[in-house]
Amino acid sequence: MLVKLLQTVLNEQFLFAFCTFCLLLAGAFTSLRQTQMFQQNSYFPARYFPWVKQNEAKQIIIKAIIFLLFALFGIENHFILLAFSLISVIFMVYSVVKAISLQKKSVIKLKFTARIKRMYFALALLFLGILALQIFVAKGQYYWFLSLAFLLSLFPYITVIVLWAVMLPFEKCVTNYYINDAKRILKSFGSNLTVVGITGSYGKTGVKNILYKMLCQKFNTAVTPLNYNTPMGVVRTIREHLARNSEVFICEMGAKKTGDIKELCDLVHPSYAIITSVGPQHLDTFKDIRNVTNTKFELYDSVKQNGGVTFANADNEYIKNRFIMSDFERYGSSSEFKYYADNVEYKERSVNFTLHLDKEEILVTSRLFGSHNITNIVGAAALAYNMGVSKESIAFAVSRLEAVEHRLELKKYINGATLIDDAYNANPVGSIEACNVIGRFSGKKRIIVTPGLVELGEKEYECNFNLGRAAAECADIVIFVGENRSKPLVDGLKTTNFNLENLYIAPSFAKASEIFAPMCNKDTVILFENDLPDNYLY
Repeated sequence: MLVKLLQTVLNEQFLFAFCTFCLLLAGAFTSLRQTQMFQQNSYFPARYFPWVKQNEAKQIIIKAIIFLLFALFGIENHFILLAFSLISVIFMVYSVVKAISLQKKSVIKLKFTARIKRMYFALALLFLGILALQIFVAKGQYYWFLSLAFLLSLFPYITVIVLWAVMLPFEKCVTNYYINDAKRILKSFGSNLTVVGITGSYGKTGVKNILYKMLCQKFNTAVTPLNYNTPMGVVRTIREHLARNSEVFICEMGAKKTGDIKELCDLVHPSYAIITSVGPQHLDTFKDIRNVTNTKFELYDSVKQNGGVTFANADNEYIKNRFIMSDFERYGSSSEFKYYADNVEYKERSVNFTLHLDKEEILVTSRLFGSHNITNIVGAAALAYNMGVSKESIAFAVSRLEAVEHRLELKKYINGATLIDDAYNANPVGSIEACNVIGRFSGKKRIIVTPGLVELGEKEYECNFNLGRAAAECADIVIFVGENRSKPLVDGLKTTNFNLENLYIAPSFAKASEIFAPMCNKDTVILFENDLPDNYLY
C-alpha cells in the first residue's frame, strides 16, 4: 500500500499536475488584492499601473529574479520536483492567509459586484483550462504549463489585466443594454418628468441631498442614492429607483475626464442644473483646471440647449470668471447675487442665518455646520424656489436637514468624546472648512486625524501643505496617516507655532486609533478628515 502511494507521488505527471494546481490556487488568491486595487482605480489601467509602480515595484523585481532562476534551472529530477511541490503547498497556504488578512485590514474591501463575479468566473475557466491541458494534453510538456501557473501566481497584475481585456467587449455589451433600457424608461415619462442635474468638483452630494428635502415638499422626487454619479450609477438608479409617479429626478453627475458630464446629459437630458464648484480635483486625469471647468460647464451647455436654467456658485473663482461667457443664475454669500445668505450666527449644535431668494427673505435654522453647507443650502433653495416650492416649505426643509453620513457628521464617540466625522470629504475647500469647524470648539481638547488629499496633480503638495497648516491652527493634537503621504502636511504644520510633541504620524488608520483612543474623554472633540481607500495609503 505504501509502495503504491510512493509510486503515485513520485509519478512525474502527478507531481507536475499537483504543483500546477497549488500555484493556480495561490494565483487566485494573490489576484484578490490586485482586483481590489483595480476596482478602487475604477477599472482604468491608466490609473491602476501607477499604483502598481508606486507600491509593488520592489516585489516585482524580486519575483522576476525568482521566476528567472526557475526558468533557467527548471525541474531536473524527482527530488527537485518533490521539493518544488512542497514549496507550492507552502506558497498556496501563504497566499490564502495573506489575502484574507489584507481584506480584513482594508479600509475599503473588495466589492463582489456582478462585474467582479464575471471576472472571477472567467478566471476559474482560465485556470481550469490550464490544469486540464496540463493533465490531458501536455504529453511531456508539463513544464511549460507549470511555468505559466507559476508566472500567474507571482504576477497577478498580468491576470487582472488579461481578464479585463478579455471581458471588455462583453462588459461593453452589458453596459449598452442597461443604458438603452434606462433611456427607454426615461422616454416613457414624456414631459411628465423634470430632470435636475447637479455637478461640481465638490459639494454636489451635499446640494443633492438638500435639494431633495426641499423638492419633496411639493413633488414626488427621485434621486441618485449615495455617490451614484457615474453613467452606470445613474442607469441603475433609473432602472431600480425611478417610480411611475415620479415628477422630478435629481441626478448627481461626477466626472474624471472631459466628456463625462456630456455623456450623462445625453442620457438624462436635464432641464435644471446646479454647478456647485470648480476646483483642482482629479487633475491626474484632467491635467488642467481649464479642462475641469469646461467639463463641469458641459451641464450648463446641455441645459441651455434644452431651454432650462442653471444655478452656479459664484463665490467660486473659476465659476465667477466664467460668468462673462455664460448666462446662468448666480448664488453665494454676496448681496450682489440674487440668491445669498447673511446674518450667520453659529451656536454649539446649529447655525441661524437669513436666506435671500430674489426679493424674498427667509430666517432659517440648520444643523449643518460649515460655511460651505450654508452656500449649498442657498443653491438648493434658489432652484427649489424657482420650481415653485414655497419659502415656508424651504425653511421647514432646512430645519429638518441632517448631516450626510461621513460629511461633517456629529456623533458621540468613545469615552464620551464628540466625533466630527468628515471622512468622506476629499476636497481642499471643504477640508479647510472642517478644520475651522473643530476650531470653534474652544475649551475642548481638539484632535484632527487625516491622511490628506489626493488626485490634485501638481496642486497636491500645495493643498496638503495648506491643510497641514490649517490643522495646526485649529487643533491641539494632530495625527497624520501615511508615512510618505504626510510629508507635505508636516511641512505646512511646521510653518506654525504648533507643539511638535503633539504631532503623530501613523502608517494606517488602525494605528492612528491606537494613538487617539486613550486621549478621548467627554472634553474631547476629534475630527476625521478624509478616509482614503487602500490604493492611496503608503
